[in-house]
Parts: sequence; C-alpha cells; structure tokens
Amino acid sequence: MPEARKIKILFVYSHLQSFVRSDLEILQSYFGVKKLRITTFKNPLNMFRLLFGMANVHLIYTWFAGTNAFFIVLFSIFLRKRSVVVVGGYDAAYLPEINYGIFVNRWRRVLVRFVYKHADLILVVDPSLKRELLENTKLKIEDRIRVVPTGYDYNFWRPGSKKEDIILTVGNKPLVKGLDTFCQLAKELPEKEFIAIGFEGKLDEYMTDNIKLIPFIPQNQLLKFYQKAKIFCLFSRHEGLPNVLCEAMLCECVPIGTKVNGIITAIGDAGFLVNRDIKEIKDAVKKAMVFDEKKCRERIKRLFPLEKRRKELVYYINALFKNNIFDTLPEQNALD
Repeated sequence: MPEARKIKILFVYSHLQSFVRSDLEILQSYFGVKKLRITTFKNPLNMFRLLFGMANVHLIYTWFAGTNAFFIVLFSIFLRKRSVVVVGGYDAAYLPEINYGIFVNRWRRVLVRFVYKHADLILVVDPSLKRELLENTKLKIEDRIRVVPTGYDYNFWRPGSKKEDIILTVGNKPLVKGLDTFCQLAKELPEKEFIAIGFEGKLDEYMTDNIKLIPFIPQNQLLKFYQKAKIFCLFSRHEGLPNVLCEAMLCECVPIGTKVNGIITAIGDAGFLVNRDIKEIKDAVKKAMVFDEKKCRERIKRLFPLEKRRKELVYYINALFKNNIFDTLPEQNALD
C-alpha cells in the first residue's frame, strides 16, 4: 500500500472549469499528480495517450461519468489501477421531458452504467445525485458512493461595498437553467434591472427591455456582478450543487431558487425556495429585498468551505488503499 505522499494520480479532464481546477490543486498539494487533457476519444490516438499516462500511477481521477470515464474505468480494470469518478449533475440525470441527462440516451446509458458499476469510488456533490444514481442505474453501488460537496474560497468570493437594485442569474443552457422563468419574471417587473450572464445559443426569445444579456466572463469579472446584485435567481430544472449559486451567496446576494437538487441544499433557510410560479416568485422578490443578506454568506461559508472538500478528498483517496473500506466522516451524516 503506497503512503499518502507516494500515491501517484493521473488527473484526466476535458476542460479546466474552476471546480475541476480546484480539485487538481488540492490533489497536487498532497499527492504526486500528472494531468492529461482529453476532449474526445473519437481520435484513437487519445486511447494511447491515456494508456501511456496510466503507466506508473496508482489511481486515475476524473470529473463527469461520460464517454471519457468509460475508457478510464475500462483501462483501469485491465491495468489494475484505482479509479475515482466525480459526478456533477448531468451525469446522474434522467429528464426525458426536456431531453436532459446522460440516462436519456440509450447508448450513453449503457456506458455510464459500466462506469458506475466498476469505478472504485464515486463522488457526488449533493445527496440528491446519490439518490438519482441509485434509481437510474438500478445498481447496488451505495457502498462506493460518497457525498463530497464542492468547496468555495470565501476570501475570493466576498461582498463588495454597496448593493444595487439588480436581479442576476448566471448559467449556460437556457432551458435547463430556467432562463425562460427568469425572463417571465423580468416582464412582470419592468421597473427592475435584470442581468443574465453566460447563456449560449439563440437568445432572442428571452429578450425584454429590462434584461441585459452578457456572454461568459472570467471569475474576476463575475465577482463584480455578484457584489453589485441584490438578488440572485436560479430557476433550474436540474442541478448538482450549483457553483454560481454558492458564489453569489458568499457575495451576499439573496438567493431565490427552484426546489431541485443542490439548490435546496445551498439555500436552506438563507433565502427563498420556490415553485415555477411567477406569482410565488414575485412574492419572494419582495421578501428578498429586505432579507438579511449576511445570512446567505454565513451559510455557504459554514457548510461548504474549500478546506472541507480538501479534507474529504484526501481522506477518501487514502482510504482506497486501505482494503477499499470507507469509514463515514462525521460531516456526511448532515448531508446524506
């Protein structure tokens, strides 16, 4: 059994989103890590790159249980390596009504069931994803799933000096992230200023006079919008533990979100959980305008500090080399 500092990890990723980069930095602090970017296996050379990268490592770590994870887990079995797969949301979902989730596609469903059946450790960012995995795979894998929420740097995500009368949302896929509901709300409140950041595709149908659409921006610019906005809305139809919501709350935006997945976990009693009903949402906006915004920051700071994820990642990776037995950390009881 390798000692902690001697455990060697191959970190495979397709894109270095902020939360993926955060895990990479955590693992680099404790283990020997080499990273490998693979965006697709349509190029056969990437299979050889993966096989070559797996030489002389003990474990392969990857975010998202898609096609990439299938080959990672498959090769890990043949080469007798350990595998860790982190589930973010889409890779646990089955929402055929909006054609969303990896289990909607029959071919991908076969691949992802293989991943979940054979991965040594499955990390999910919210308890709801654990329940969805068990339901959608019909596999007896509960003993290999652990809830490890993403962590947030509350020194970076901090409030500014003054809030403005702005209602903000951030996302990418309009339908999944509820941009339609956000725009309905804007039409009902023409006197308010609404800002939507990061959304992709044809957005003309979402335009109203009081909505400003801004393309994807880096974190240092996004921080400024969080610091200005009074209210942050997230009307998603499915989520993991939404990073944008937690970041906004750390910046003392008062959250209003739909009652799904990690939105419920993040907001709790520090904001407003709503159904997709405009009258109900308008009422929540009125209440949010006078809500104690400091409660929002304190909740995320208490529940999801970066140090907590650091501690749990290191613990569970070390546990993989101790007869594959995972004791449950005390913090898990509050989330499961």
